[in-house]
Amino acid sequence: MLFALALVVAVVLIVLARRRSRSSSSVRHFTETEQDGWYVIDAKPAPEPWSVPLLAYIVAGVMAVGITLIFVSPRRSEGGLLVIWLVSTVVFSALTWPLFRKTYLKKRNVQGGPFAVKIGAVRLATGQHVSIHDFYSVQRRNTGAPGLDHIAYYVDLDVAGQNYVLAGGMTSNQSMAVYNQVNRRISGE
Repeated sequence: MLFALALVVAVVLIVLARRRSRSSSSVRHFTETEQDGWYVIDAKPAPEPWSVPLLAYIVAGVMAVGITLIFVSPRRSEGGLLVIWLVSTVVFSALTWPLFRKTYLKKRNVQGGPFAVKIGAVRLATGQHVSIHDFYSVQRRNTGAPGLDHIAYYVDLDVAGQNYVLAGGMTSNQSMAVYNQVNRRISGE
């Protein structure tokens, strides 16, 4: 009974995750606004694959089964076991999802927010200012994260031998759009 319910919950989560990833595919590659002479570029990361949250929920469900079997008396009714398992799954999901998400975003090189560009300067998402005096290079790369390579492109800026990641976690097309816009804004087009 408990296994059947876990299977139903997993199927529902997969369906919801797929529906969400389909609906978010129409999001623009990035948005650009002008503020005090800076062009603020907010590059949206590509939607995550359904397998990432599902893995977190499966781990939480397995942990909940373990806790339920270890700490609950076998004389309890099936309904009581089910309620304890569901509550444990919710609690463990709340604990494991942030850890999975943080690791997942780090593998994709996703930045914390928008960055800003103007002729000869960039303001990173962290607030750090980078002046561009002589030679610089804007590049498009891929982190090469296994299984995530199609949504792990990022754009970085190389100034005087120092690399600064501007935006990450994008598809190839998204990163190309951001790359082109950054080049245009730095050069003053």
